[in-house]
Amino acid sequence: MITLPQERLIDIGVVPIEEAVGLEFDHDLIVAEAVAALRREYAEHPDPAWLLGECFTILDLHRLHLAVDPTTALKDTFRRAMMRQLVETDQIESGTVGKPARLFRRA
Repeated sequence: MITLPQERLIDIGVVPIEEAVGLEFDHDLIVAEAVAALRREYAEHPDPAWLLGECFTILDLHRLHLAVDPTTALKDTFRRAMMRQLVETDQIESGTVGKPARLFRRA
C-alpha cells in the first residue's frame, strides 16, 4: 500500500460520496468499489477500523455505522445483529446528561 505523508494533505476537499463522480480515468469505479468494500466490512463487524477506540456505546456504534452506510438497520435490529460480537465492560459512559449508557468492546 502506498501512503501519502500527512504534511502533503493540505487544501484537500471532502465531498459526500454521492458527489464524488466524474473523476478521471477509472477512478469513479475505484471509489465505488472501495465504498462497497468498506460498507461490507462494517456490515459484518462492529468497528473494523477502530474509529471508536477501545470502548463505546451501542448508540455511538450505530451512529458510526450510519455514517459509513446510511442503509444501516434501525437501532433495535442493529443492536441484535452486533451484540454477539460485543462484550459488556461493566463500565458506564461518563460526562453525559441523563442515564449513562453501558460501554462495550469488541469480542
